[in-house]
Amino acid sequence: MNTQASRNDCFYAGQPVTYLVGPLERVLPPALLKVRLQTIAAAGPQNRLGLRPSRRSRHWDFDPECDGVVLTSGPAPDMADPARAMLDLLAGGPAVPPATAHIHIADRWLFLNFDHGLGGGRLFSEVIAAAGSEGHGFSEPAPVATTRNPGLRAVAHTVRKEPMRMLRALDEPLRRSAAVVPTGQFDEPESLAYARSQPGLLEEVRANRDSCLPRAPLAAIVLSAFLDGLRSHGITPEDEVGLLVDLGRYLPPGAGTLANFVGIAPIQIAPPYDPALVADAISEYTHGRRALVRYGMAYAARLRTRPAELPRWQTDSRRARIVVTDHANSAAAGKISWATTPDGHHFVRKAPVRYSNQISLAVNRVASELHLTASYYASTFDPEAIAAVLDRIVAADSPLVRMGQIATTSSRAGR
Repeated sequence: MNTQASRNDCFYAGQPVTYLVGPLERVLPPALLKVRLQTIAAAGPQNRLGLRPSRRSRHWDFDPECDGVVLTSGPAPDMADPARAMLDLLAGGPAVPPATAHIHIADRWLFLNFDHGLGGGRLFSEVIAAAGSEGHGFSEPAPVATTRNPGLRAVAHTVRKEPMRMLRALDEPLRRSAAVVPTGQFDEPESLAYARSQPGLLEEVRANRDSCLPRAPLAAIVLSAFLDGLRSHGITPEDEVGLLVDLGRYLPPGAGTLANFVGIAPIQIAPPYDPALVADAISEYTHGRRALVRYGMAYAARLRTRPAELPRWQTDSRRARIVVTDHANSAAAGKISWATTPDGHHFVRKAPVRYSNQISLAVNRVASELHLTASYYASTFDPEAIAAVLDRIVAADSPLVRMGQIATTSSRAGR
């Protein structure tokens, strides 16, 4: 059978997204996990796992047997170099696509390589949680996944509940974002840098944040430190940073989707990358509803075009085009059962990189640990510099715990 996907789904199709996480409390063996995934898929296409994404058609095949999902198993990976461990597992597995997903079970570690057309961070977190828990479907409480046309539902709900915020955001189409000017295609494997903090860092960061920038999201503080770190290593970021925003927050109670429902917030920020100013810019797009308007603008543009293939684009720019994702606050992430270990955990996430001058930064949290993964191209950026920036952010003397010194007096007064 087949089902109709949205044009938005088609634009995500064909882009692999990769995770390596562990150690978990337990992981189901391949045969039992396959049965569990089939149980989830049997509930219908809204659960996403049986879909076969396509960029060429909105009519997607739906296979509740999940034949497109490949499960393998092997020994625990060598986590002395987590980024290398992920790339080795990626190279040794089936290509995605044509497979819709590759899930590799390695002792209490889980490697997932998904076609992004299936969904985003919420879906992948639900799969990780289901792979490590008892039950016969999604881990309880099961996610709400039945909402059709989430964009329309979110807009209608926002207009009804907060009409003035929505009205003030309607000038968003007048704001100009920096256009990417590609000079041609290129073929280079993505490079990966990963760093994690020791347990307890985030408790200290939150305590400092609450004393000087109580309304600032963690993403703003991390982004400020990341941009400043790049600049100190000779890498100049563009003046606009793309922050992916989970738009599920705008849906009414009882509504939800496991499909990709995210918006891009173009955050305008310049040196010295004050975390208070970054937080204000993020708030304008989240609490100010501009991210929802941006989603509508992008969706309208996609209705006028057909998704093309997904080449990697070469640009003449050496300035870093930063795209940030942060899915750690989702309810699904909170259902993952991590093993109890004094050595901490690993949460490596490789995100798509479309342009030669792009750096995709994934921010994840496991309890009080901070996990950062940067995906980029080594022909443009020095791997040692990228690694040094991440290592500095998660160090015991991280700039994240000195935000009271970093945020300017005037910016704090303005808040």
